[in-house]
Amino acid sequence: MSWLDASTVIENEAGRRRIRIDELTAALAEPMAAIEHENVASIVRRLRRELAAFEVVSRLIERMRDPYIADRLRELAEAEAREADVAADQVQGE
Repeated sequence: MSWLDASTVIENEAGRRRIRIDELTAALAEPMAAIEHENVASIVRRLRRELAAFEVVSRLIERMRDPYIADRLRELAEAEAREADVAADQVQGE
C-alpha cells in the first residue's frame, strides 16, 4: 500500500466519522427518551475518539512522507536487521 493509498483510506474514514458525528449531534437536539439520548451521546463520544485516532495516524503519515524521516527509518530498520543477523550468527557459532 502506498502512502497516498494509506492517506486516502485514513481521510475517508475520518470523513465518515465527521459526518456521522454531525448527524448524531443534530439528533441530540431533537426530543428523545433519556436512554436513547444517552445511547446516542455514547456513540458520539466513541466516534470522536475514533476520529482523534484517525487524525493522529494522518499526521504520522504526513511526517512519514518527509524524505528525511523515511530515509532515517529505513537506516534504522537496516541497522536492526544487521544486528539481528549478527546475533543469529553468534548463536549458531556457539
